Amino acid sequence: MQTATMRDVRYDFGKIEAWLAMGEEVVVTRHSLPVARIVKETAVPKKIKMPDFEARARKIFGDRILPNAVLEARKEDRW
Repeated sequence: MQTATMRDVRYDFGKIEAWLAMGEEVVVTRHSLPVARIVKETAVPKKIKMPDFEARARKIFGDRILPNAVLEARKEDRW
């Protein structure tokens, strides 16, 4: 376990990041008192499946022709 000050976190995060890459746990202190613990993330977040907005629009509006601006805005809303 490594110890870093708040100043290290602000100005020298590269050092802390290197410790995390080596699997170390880092305790952050302020005025010599521990205030936080930083650990390496182990779980990979799942990719969020976005809904099919075009299929929803077809279901709601049927064969009506929508302005392209509406459909393009829907595509831009996706991640």
